[in-house]
Amino acid sequence: MSEKNKSTLWHAYEQTQFYVRECTPELCIRIGSHHERLDEMLHKHQCDAWSYITASNPATELLCDEKNASRNQELESLLQTRGVVFYRGEGVGSAPEWPAEASFLILGISRDAAMHLGRQFDQNAIVCGKRGETAELVDCR
Repeated sequence: MSEKNKSTLWHAYEQTQFYVRECTPELCIRIGSHHERLDEMLHKHQCDAWSYITASNPATELLCDEKNASRNQELESLLQTRGVVFYRGEGVGSAPEWPAEASFLILGISRDAAMHLGRQFDQNAIVCGKRGETAELVDCR
């Protein structure tokens, strides 16, 4: 992949809105922004770090709905087995031709552990943050 294509792809990731659908009202995480409600969720669950991860469309290769659903079910089962606190959501990009991606907000996960999960599910990037800080796009490649 050329540097120009990498730059365009990274810009698309930065413009994505990362929704958490299982909280009321729903939360929308944006790269570079601080989110008070997310800090409140972290405080409630007595943790300081979070990550937002999908198993959909590995390495930005568009897969069919069935394959993406299966991959996300595998990720969800792994999260359940680990006993971590998570909320379902979806990442919605600005490109109308790219479908929303089922995703998970995971509370209490370290950046390193989240990057490991991202790599395990062949993701180019994930979103990470800590209480009191802004959301950051993290390269998993």
